[in-house]
Amino acid sequence: MFSKDEDDRELAVVLWLLFATRAGGDIWEAYAAWLPTAANGLPSTLLATDEELASTQNEALVRRAREVRSLVSLAFDRVPFGAVPGKLTPDDLRWGYALVTSRAIAAEVGADEEGGADDTQVAVLAPCVDMANHVDIANVTALKKIGASDGGGLKGAYWRVVTGGSVDGGGGACCLETNRPIQGADEEVTISYQPDASNDELMESYGFSLRGNRNDRLGGANITLRLGAFRQAMEESGVLGGSTPEEDVRRIIAVTASACGGIPPGRELVADDDWTLEGDDIQRELDDAVKLGEAWERELDAFATTLEEDEAELLENRKYTTAFGRAAVEYRAERKRLLGVGLGALSAYVDWLCADDDVEG
Repeated sequence: MFSKDEDDRELAVVLWLLFATRAGGDIWEAYAAWLPTAANGLPSTLLATDEELASTQNEALVRRAREVRSLVSLAFDRVPFGAVPGKLTPDDLRWGYALVTSRAIAAEVGADEEGGADDTQVAVLAPCVDMANHVDIANVTALKKIGASDGGGLKGAYWRVVTGGSVDGGGGACCLETNRPIQGADEEVTISYQPDASNDELMESYGFSLRGNRNDRLGGANITLRLGAFRQAMEESGVLGGSTPEEDVRRIIAVTASACGGIPPGRELVADDDWTLEGDDIQRELDDAVKLGEAWERELDAFATTLEEDEAELLENRKYTTAFGRAAVEYRAERKRLLGVGLGALSAYVDWLCADDDVEG
């Protein structure tokens, strides 16, 4: 528990979870009954079948998932005898890891016992707080507040978890603090697990993807288009406007960042005055936009299924072996939606560039 090794601390939290849900009394038994399983509500690369992993249609994601599985298998060999009541199987440990990696909150432990700096982070798994779902950063309604960081290093953090206390007073409590009044009993309290996470990262860590993830990126084929001109074209062509659905706005942000080498933070939708293009600049932009479109078209054509086939499968409400099965289809479908929006944006950009031999701002 007090190890400075991150892998040791993560294993310790997993074992604590398994111990508590097996021998922690009525409250923890109720929590255990509520926790999701592989088949119901816990999509995870650790619990998915090989077929479900392959159905993401992303070889890199599958490879990384298998690497993590191998690490968990090695962790099973390090579990101390008698660490949890009853028999412990590799499947039990994978379930525990899937819960901790997808639901725990990272917290600083504060200064060490001698008052020096201690930048160690610990994983805090707090019942109720771990129920909050992830949304796009623009739609977050709450922040996580953790009272586990006011000194004592790892041992201090451990003491607060065991003895309890209040957030402000330095106890082991966690809460969700909303950034505005909640409108009603049915309103969901949402948080951001990782504000800058792409769908690849969300799938690897949490087993889900977002529709319209502004942090996704498309391969650029070493091409960078002019940001100001591209954004001007999106507005003038009507690709981006007041009636554009929110999901597509976020996709266009991702497409623009992919095509133009990034967007300055906080300026995703801010107009750019510098978009003048003349003569050779126009031809270079045209050539680059066409090449970029060809690269994105190749990625779209490489998928084993089409977006229409994916959406039809989602409408079937098919029963999968684990919850990851449906998440995999959602993930690959969203990638195709992003590529489709990207190709549409590039087509509009080419038309805009061709509209006049001399495009000026």
